[in-house]
Amino acid sequence: MRDAPSIDIIQACSNAAPPCAPSIRRRCDGEAAAADVRLCEDAYDVCEGADALVIITEWNLFRMLDLARVKSLLRTPVIVDLRNVYKPEPVRAAGFTYVGVGRG
Repeated sequence: MRDAPSIDIIQACSNAAPPCAPSIRRRCDGEAAAADVRLCEDAYDVCEGADALVIITEWNLFRMLDLARVKSLLRTPVIVDLRNVYKPEPVRAAGFTYVGVGRG
């Protein structure tokens, strides 16, 4: 994860999920932004109370989410999929606003 753009994105947001959490912790230690990043137990913990879920990885952890559970945890049902791991139609049918990179 050296120089990974995900570091900047996570620091701009508030939650990070494993398996990147240890790397995020090492990269953020001592930085002011580290205090604002909550390292979560799993993908569902990331969603709890969040305004949106932003997927910045292709890890299987995020490819197989229970969308009904995700929707119940988010404040607003919004998924921004920067890796296009989901097909838009099923996610929208589940009640989400879905935005994928390069998709209309």
